[in-house]
Amino acid sequence: KTKLLRTMHYVAVFTYAGFLGVSPFIFHSRIQVVPIWEPLDLGIFTFFCHLFATCFTAYNHVSLDTIYTMVTTFACCQFDIIINSFKRMDFGNCKESEEVLRAHIIRHLYILRFITMINNLSSYMALIQYLISIFVICITLFQIMKTSHGGTNIAFLICMIVEIIRYCWFGEAIKDKNEELNRALYLSNWEESNLETRKMMLIMRERCQRPILLDVGGFTSMSLNSFVNIM
Repeated sequence: KTKLLRTMHYVAVFTYAGFLGVSPFIFHSRIQVVPIWEPLDLGIFTFFCHLFATCFTAYNHVSLDTIYTMVTTFACCQFDIIINSFKRMDFGNCKESEEVLRAHIIRHLYILRFITMINNLSSYMALIQYLISIFVICITLFQIMKTSHGGTNIAFLICMIVEIIRYCWFGEAIKDKNEELNRALYLSNWEESNLETRKMMLIMRERCQRPILLDVGGFTSMSLNSFVNIM
């Protein structure tokens, strides 16, 4: 699913680049990728330099977003390992279940540290992305309303929306996996375990009840609610 989303994002940005490349020839406007003033205009050569720079920047930008989605997907997969194990675990065998539970508690702590590292790396990057994307979406919608040729603007708007929803969707996925782990603990046959195992499960459940949210520079969290608010 992550690879599919990455492919869709690549298609969106290169469709937008394609619109930029053909629009001057379709609408018989000045041969520029972006209509800006420049001190040196070499005609078609400048046009292809701008187009190459746009495609190169878009490709690297999507690649950086893909790194974020892949590491968050990895964190979700680690949650799935613990969740599926609890669904199959028999707490009637107290000695074995206690050993497995200890191993899962250690794995859970490693997951939380890994998510903290992701948050430290992506928090302020996501904040800049959010603020720029909100500004660009507003400007693009205004241009679509005011111009008769809105194909390029619509393509660019789709790129911006896809970019924001990637951060929000996978931030929401981590939060959901933590809640699913809490449910898996509760729905297991914990009542057949011994007192020591129940204490460990209680501590783990208390930790799972604290929501895991990837924040956006302390401004908001990466969740679907944030995406709805932006829209």
